Amino acid sequence: MRIFKVLRLATRDYLHEWQMSGCFVLALAAVLGPMLVLFGLKFGIVGGMLDQLIQDPANREIRPVGSGRYTAAWLAELRQRPDVAFLVPRTRSIAATLQLKSEQADRIIDAEMLPSDRKDPLLEGIPE
Repeated sequence: MRIFKVLRLATRDYLHEWQMSGCFVLALAAVLGPMLVLFGLKFGIVGGMLDQLIQDPANREIRPVGSGRYTAAWLAELRQRPDVAFLVPRTRSIAATLQLKSEQADRIIDAEMLPSDRKDPLLEGIPE
């Protein structure tokens, strides 16, 4: 009974001061509207894009821009680091490039040989 009176008085006061109440509602909408849009972007589009980037191992691949000489000991030490999941040294790109042509095809296709190993995350799920 007492709660009913409190709610009735609050409603009557809210309706009596309709201009002030309208301003409060608009102010609340002006603050919450952009926040809801940003929240939706963060957990909708941006979150989905981040999940795709994190889950695909090809996005975590690091390829050197230049070439250098690295010893087997240096590569073994790098392979032991906790932040390295997979490491395979590559040969020079000029030595690993092929041009393929079939008797049925009119054009020549450039192909690149890439080294790999048994635990290559890019080849997960592909039968040997």
